[in-house]
Amino acid sequence: MFKIKYPIIDGKKECSNCGLIKPITEFYRYKNYYRSYCKECAYKHTQKRRNNPEKREIDNKRLREDYYKRPEVRKKKLASYKQRLLKIKRDAVNYKGGKCQVCGYDKCLTALEFHHIDPAKKEKSLNSRGIDRRKSLSTLKPELDKCILVCCRCHREIHENIIKL
Repeated sequence: MFKIKYPIIDGKKECSNCGLIKPITEFYRYKNYYRSYCKECAYKHTQKRRNNPEKREIDNKRLREDYYKRPEVRKKKLASYKQRLLKIKRDAVNYKGGKCQVCGYDKCLTALEFHHIDPAKKEKSLNSRGIDRRKSLSTLKPELDKCILVCCRCHREIHENIIKL
């Protein structure tokens, strides 16, 4: 068993920077423990690092190196990014009816795409998945209202003027 340097006693903890004993609410929580600096000292520490360009560059370099040296970090970030895109796309597809409005196809979510009825009114360029990764569904709704939901096959046929809308 190891000894905790700054234990929590009666809902209070000592800040390792200023040495004051403060309520536990004055410390940031991280995973299953509390940080050693109180919020005030943490803020001052962050401001000091941000205002020092040399330390900021060292921090940025360390973060870049950490990102590229550790493939598990990249995989985790990529996985969460893909999950977010898929959730937004699923919500957008459900908002538009959940199936191709031409043939009724609804088997594969990634095969469904959004087609602008009037390309001249198109404001935002949606990516190949039919979503803007920075937006939530509520901010995408005005753009989705200008589209119809079609499967990839019908979408190609619409652009080749085989299917007329």
